[in-house]
Amino acid sequence: NVAPGPLFGRKMGDEKKRSVRVTSVGELSESIENVTIFAYDEKKTNGRGTVLQAVNLNNPRISKVPGILDALERAKGRSVYDVESDVRGHDNVSTVSITNTTTADLNDALTLKGILSYRDVNYSMTGDLDATAFDITNLYNQKAELEHYSAGLQLQGESFGGNLKWVVGGYYYHEEGLERGPGTFFGERNAAGSIIGFPGLIDQAATIKNDSYSLFAQGSYELADGLTFTAGGRMN
Repeated sequence: NVAPGPLFGRKMGDEKKRSVRVTSVGELSESIENVTIFAYDEKKTNGRGTVLQAVNLNNPRISKVPGILDALERAKGRSVYDVESDVRGHDNVSTVSITNTTTADLNDALTLKGILSYRDVNYSMTGDLDATAFDITNLYNQKAELEHYSAGLQLQGESFGGNLKWVVGGYYYHEEGLERGPGTFFGERNAAGSIIGFPGLIDQAATIKNDSYSLFAQGSYELADGLTFTAGGRMN
């Protein structure tokens, strides 16, 4: 950050990542296997730099910002890795997931597989959207908290002496959570360029809920050595 002030010299774009994965495999019987996978992933970024590309002087809330054109010229005359910002940004995400897969061999030609999965995602971001050291439009602690559930069931088999290999099954997916994005957006300014009263405050919020269902089938038939015909379909 090359903007004068308390954030001068602060680097942006550095990432720290951590991941943990634990797998448990259980042979419940000679024909039934259970695999459970637990995973945790975390990424922390100390902000993302943005570079000013153009200024719309037809917007009075932009044209009244003192020094905005000078900021544009400075951006054009330096490396894209040097930015001006008035925001101590961050971009963090963490994910916890658990997946359980149970496979049962019903006989020599049929296998039944069930897959259950859960994932929890937490995201937060503070960012400078105007690419300047002016308080024009920024996001402050934008958050998303989402939960995902899924279940799948497959029946796999062989027919016609093993020449036909096929699978049929169904899948269900559910997502729910909350997203919220507070910030400032083009506050009203007087003739001197100072913000009048409070800046333009925004607080976008949404409740997320999605459901998905599907049925599918696929088969592969070996017509000759080295030649296999495959067809399938899916309905959502």
